[in-house]
Amino acid sequence: MATLDLFTVTNKYSGFEFKSTDTVILIDIFRASSTIVTAFGNGVKEIIPCVEIEQVLNIKNKNSEILAACERNGEKIVGFDLDNSPVSFDNCLLKNKTIAISTTNCTKAIEIAKETKEIIFAAFLNIDAIIKYLIDNLMKIKRCVILCAGNNTEESEEDNLFATELIFNLNNKISLNLDERSKSLLSEREDLEKTLYKLTNSKHAKRLISIEKRKDIDFSLIFNKFDCVPIYANRSIKIK
Repeated sequence: MATLDLFTVTNKYSGFEFKSTDTVILIDIFRASSTIVTAFGNGVKEIIPCVEIEQVLNIKNKNSEILAACERNGEKIVGFDLDNSPVSFDNCLLKNKTIAISTTNCTKAIEIAKETKEIIFAAFLNIDAIIKYLIDNLMKIKRCVILCAGNNTEESEEDNLFATELIFNLNNKISLNLDERSKSLLSEREDLEKTLYKLTNSKHAKRLISIEKRKDIDFSLIFNKFDCVPIYANRSIKIK
């Protein structure tokens, strides 16, 4: 059986050196990767990630049919169509729409890893679909890197937990060659139900709760609501 070389990066500013052949699994549980998975679960056609708000505005100005989504520090930017909320993206009216989006952390993480082979967006909402994709494409993957977006320059507990669960589940199905960070996360794994409960008291969760985003937290901790694998390639995100 083939072995998957797996690395874990727990913050986008770690200085990790990506390779052009890498398959990257991008995690931003609270909230962008959960939002992106939800969007495609509801039939969105394409998402165009932008680092800067001005880029979203330029895209919107060129094509008014494109929806604009912008968030900074958890808050929707006034005047835009959408924010960065999985709850608001859980909407069948978004079917076949194209969305340009800029977020505080996730779109910066995409920029850092954009020269890789592919960036896959993962969340608890689609964890089984991610596992299946990796197993089905095992022979084509040179190296897999789990990239946690984190919260600004800090690690996020929720991203690290998802990385741990992904490693744990993969380790039960295929042969893995883990880096030291991945081994450490796996060795520190606790009871999942207990850990999920603790996440609601994490620093990032408390910040979202303070701005009335508790529904986003609860939604982002649902397992396997959607069976889709959004992938970034050629400057936009689509379902492969």
